[in-house]
Amino acid sequence: MQIKLGERLQSLKLLAGLVAFLKNPGSLDSVLAIGANVKDSPMAKQMARHLLENPDFAN
Repeated sequence: MQIKLGERLQSLKLLAGLVAFLKNPGSLDSVLAIGANVKDSPMAKQMARHLLENPDFAN
């Protein structure tokens, strides 16, 4: 399976955001960095689909 360059870059940015979050979980910047990298991605679509199918999960 070949990953497109844009998807690979997005994954690396997400990984960097996760590392920053794990180093400093109280930092709003690290949370926003993760959110920015997930936005408009296949992962965001999958998460939205999961939350719509399981509304109790969001409570």
